[in-house]
Amino acid sequence: MGIFTSVSFIPRLFSPLYGTIADRYDRTKVFAVASGAMGVLITAIAFVDRIAWIYPIWFVISIFAMMIMNVRTLIMTEIMQKENNLKGNSTVLILLSIARIVAPFAGGLIAVLWTPRWLLILTSLIYLFASAIITRIRLQDSTDTGIRTAAGILANMKAGIAYIANDSSLRFLAFIAIFWRLFLGLQLSLFVVYVKMYFGLGSTAYGLFMTCIGVGSIAGSLFGPVIAKRVEISRLVVVGLGAHYLLFASLGLIHDFNLALAIVLASYALFYTTLVGIHSVRDRVTRADIRGRVYGSITALLTPPGIASMLLGGYLAGMYGAEKIMLGAGILAFVSLIGTWLAFSRERTAVFEIGG
Repeated sequence: MGIFTSVSFIPRLFSPLYGTIADRYDRTKVFAVASGAMGVLITAIAFVDRIAWIYPIWFVISIFAMMIMNVRTLIMTEIMQKENNLKGNSTVLILLSIARIVAPFAGGLIAVLWTPRWLLILTSLIYLFASAIITRIRLQDSTDTGIRTAAGILANMKAGIAYIANDSSLRFLAFIAIFWRLFLGLQLSLFVVYVKMYFGLGSTAYGLFMTCIGVGSIAGSLFGPVIAKRVEISRLVVVGLGAHYLLFASLGLIHDFNLALAIVLASYALFYTTLVGIHSVRDRVTRADIRGRVYGSITALLTPPGIASMLLGGYLAGMYGAEKIMLGAGILAFVSLIGTWLAFSRERTAVFEIGG
């Protein structure tokens, strides 16, 4: 499983390349090709019975999955009217949160009622359907007609990093995201240990715990646009994320499972409220013609600290217990947030205000 997880994460390191492809070619066609390829490859896995074949196929699938994640956001921001930026980001986050709740339950049910092979085949059909339906969306034609050379592709990849480095808002948000992934990237891998070992409960309790996370995510995404219009975004980031970090840390101090459910629900509600504002600022300050490279670069920057967080977090949890690691990680995340806030004190301007 450790190797399988690593295989899934390695393609994230090449996200700037996917962003370059999305910026140079028709984005609906990129989505259609990637989704269609995933449909075919998932069908292949359904009929492969050797682990030696599953790993390389899954690696290629992970590449196309990252390409879809990149271009999906670009398509959304291109067809979304600027005045509905907050509502659009809110809607997408709500749908993703609902999917995270429904998908594991539906997938498990299908696998039990039929077989895992039929689950894979059904999943492949969904990707093939998405590949066909995306062609109904019409976007502006790409204006990039330059010669596509290796040097040009490398230059485009560097352009994404340079754009982030030259924009104070994106730099601020990038540091916030890197520290979040470094200190809290371990949380999903530790939650199952937290529920089953720290509280001594079973799979049903873990399912309830994850459901509360999903409900909190939906609530935060729903109320995020309303709050983001009334609170200056840089202030929302430090208050919302600060509360999220401290609530996460408090999970390591309590001994009542019902209280843990309430805390994790509130924590994720605050996190997703903040996330709506962050995504809206990111979309507004990034030029449309370079969004693929910028968003891909952000994903690549977040991948190493995420992997380090999961590996180190799991190792330390085995030595000291998941609850102690969660307490320490939450406190360190909060300290990093305050440090970043102070470091960017001279650069926090009206650019963070939606509509500014």
